[in-house]
Amino acid sequence: MAGGGGSEEGEFGLQIAPMLDVMFVLLLFFMVSAGSNAKEEELGIKLPGNTNSKPTDENVAQLPIILKINKDGSVLFNDSPTVSAEDAEMKGLQDRLAGVISQFPSTPVIISPDPEVRHERVITVMDACSYAKVEKLAFRYVAASN
Repeated sequence: MAGGGGSEEGEFGLQIAPMLDVMFVLLLFFMVSAGSNAKEEELGIKLPGNTNSKPTDENVAQLPIILKINKDGSVLFNDSPTVSAEDAEMKGLQDRLAGVISQFPSTPVIISPDPEVRHERVITVMDACSYAKVEKLAFRYVAASN
């Protein structure tokens, strides 16, 4: 009778030790995996909700400033004439942009040139934006109308 649990040769009894080993390994696996779950409050996420705080400049969405450059070189500041075609320095545009950007620094500026305008004029408008310290600058393509 060597090593077996039964009375006859070839018969095996119920061996509890290997079954317990497997159960302990499964138990350890589930304990370790359950401890690694992240909780929502640990992620640092602020969910949107009703707050009683006053809106600040950062919370308020800024409407963009649209600078249209016409074919003749004149510039419109949100559809109001600002710079004539003969004005090469664009002092009025620089001052107007600087005034808005000083109050609302994150205001985006969109340059919308006519497809037939000279590139030199677009660069001059970009220089005026640089003078006013515009941080967010974009271009809008306007297709030529036939």
